Order: sequence, then C-alpha cells, then structure tokens
Amino acid sequence: MLQYRFALTPEDFVAYNEYLQLKAPGRRKIMFRLLIPVSIFIIILVAASVFNGVNSGSADFSSYFTIIIYGALIFLSFLSLKSRVRKMALKYASNPQNAAFFNMADYTISATGIHIKDSNKELHYQWNAFTNKVETNQYYYLFVYSNAALIFPKSIFRSEVERNQFTALLSQYLSLQAEVGEV
Repeated sequence: MLQYRFALTPEDFVAYNEYLQLKAPGRRKIMFRLLIPVSIFIIILVAASVFNGVNSGSADFSSYFTIIIYGALIFLSFLSLKSRVRKMALKYASNPQNAAFFNMADYTISATGIHIKDSNKELHYQWNAFTNKVETNQYYYLFVYSNAALIFPKSIFRSEVERNQFTALLSQYLSLQAEVGEV
C-alpha cells in the first residue's frame, strides 16, 4: 500500500488539459478537423482574390499581400491552439466554484484500488474502473473515461524507489487494456 498527500495546482490542471486537448491520441485529428473549415474558407478567399486580380489584369502587390495575410491567419490559428487551451484551463481553475478540485487530498493506493479523501469528498476507484494509463514527462494520468483522469504529478514521489513502487502497483493491478489502451 502506498499513501500520498497532495493538492493539484492550476498548472497541473493546465498540463492535463493541454495533454487531453492537444496531445492525446486521436485529439490531434479532431483539432485539425476543427481548423480545416477555417483554412478552406481562407483558401477560397485567397483563390477568389487571385482569380479576381488575374481576370482584371491587375495581379499586383495587393493580390500577393492578401495571400500573405490569409496565409498568416491560417498559421496563427494553428499556433494559438495551445494558448487558447491554456487560457480556458486557467479560467476553470480560477473559478471559485471549482476550488474543490484543488483541495489537499489523501491518496491510498492498494490492492483494492485507489482511495481519495479530502475535506469535501471520499472516493474509491476499483482497478477495473481505469480504462487507460498515460505517462508523460511530469505526470501519470489514470483515465476513468476518455476525458476524465486521476492526475498524479511525478513530483509527489520522494525517490525513484517510491516511483518504481507506484508503477509496479499500476502494472500489477491495471488491466492489460488500460496499460496499452488509447484515450
């Protein structure tokens, strides 16, 4: 049995949302599908501008400038994804109604599952509740649904031995599907 006491920080929540919205398997496809209609619209506008300039015999600097502006808009929409996700997560974290998400909590990990207790709630997850385990550079995410996970910052481990004990328990009790599944 392992026991930890920690509170998630807004930065932990931001990292989780960035993973979930931008990096998780399948999510990149969804994000690109959301950006494709905007990109197609901009491409149509560029094509119309160029076609209009060529037909009027005035394919000049303004036509090329329009192409550059529209291209920059497409590029910036892709670049702004991470900052938009970050802003949305920080807004959630700063909402007083969501403060309980960041309460100090006691986590007990044992053969029966993961037990979480804080000042407002007490939860118990049996091992078969987890559908996927993801390890990033700074976190372990144990998914109970495709868009909801328990977040374990690697910073909670006081030593490499303790982290190895944690991963051994996960390997021992998580189903093979959760070990290799996708979100």
